[in-house]
Amino acid sequence: MNSARASLALLSLCAFILLCFFSVAVTCAQSPTTIYTNQNLRVTGIAKGRYELTPSSKKFKVDIANEVAVLIHDNKVHAAHATLKYIDEKGESTGLEGYTELIFKYHDDGSRYFNITPQRVGKMQLVVTVMFEDGRVEVEKINDAEVIPSK
Repeated sequence: MNSARASLALLSLCAFILLCFFSVAVTCAQSPTTIYTNQNLRVTGIAKGRYELTPSSKKFKVDIANEVAVLIHDNKVHAAHATLKYIDEKGESTGLEGYTELIFKYHDDGSRYFNITPQRVGKMQLVVTVMFEDGRVEVEKINDAEVIPSK
């Protein structure tokens, strides 16, 4: 089970790099696993426990900005991205619905959040990838979310 999670995390990391930066150069002169993005940030590994998604609900309204609270334990965030995947009645992904760079906003009390705007009604998985300045990446998911009509 742990090797499956590690494989999934590695696959998510690779997808993040490809989608986020549009080009990835592998520099083999230093090490076969050293990866540099076009923003000159070296990806050094996978992080765990540096942030948490804390949504107030797993229900999101279609075509409206929905707030998702996030608790970041390490303030040195380089970039953050969200991917929306819709799930069919068999529990399988129907494909990538959206991919966007996240812009964190702050409430008056200092709590952090971001907005997502789903484009269609149905079951959804929200995948949030955060890259930290030290090159470590963490992926968190909200599974079994539901997008409902906004009216």
